[in-house]
Amino acid sequence: MIEHFSGELKRIRDLSETTKEFRFQRTDGRPVLFTPGQFFRFTFCDHEGEFERSYSLGNLADVSESEMDLVVSPVSGGRATDYLFHATPGIQASVTGPYGRLVLPERLPKRLFLVATSTGIAPFLTMLPFLKAGNSKVVLLFGVRNRQEVLYAKDLTTFASECPNFSVQIFYSQ
Repeated sequence: MIEHFSGELKRIRDLSETTKEFRFQRTDGRPVLFTPGQFFRFTFCDHEGEFERSYSLGNLADVSESEMDLVVSPVSGGRATDYLFHATPGIQASVTGPYGRLVLPERLPKRLFLVATSTGIAPFLTMLPFLKAGNSKVVLLFGVRNRQEVLYAKDLTTFASECPNFSVQIFYSQ
């Protein structure tokens, strides 16, 4: 079911030299309901007026039910980049969703390959608890520019050590 609600920016965290995590919280305190892998549309308002961007949630371990983590890399000249990368906690956004079909199948196959580059890791982060509960062999293929751009490296390594059916392979382009 598509919902419409407001969110407030609560925290900004640097994940790498170029990538940030923006934590928004629902202002009505209700839980953010979604199937892992789905995305939400965020409407922001800057000096030119309203504009909309879609983001997959990158919620990991320390997120409450009413919070949403966005994993964002800058786009040169991008309106959302200019807005978010200069934002301070307290800004508001209108949020709609969830949308999308990049979700796990109801019955997991024996082997599952997840392929992501950079911020494309976000929807897979929300799937990790469900993958741990299953008995599929899961391989995450993660492409990044260099070692400094491996987002959530510690979390992925910890998850792989706790879940023997999960492995991460990292590929560098530079």
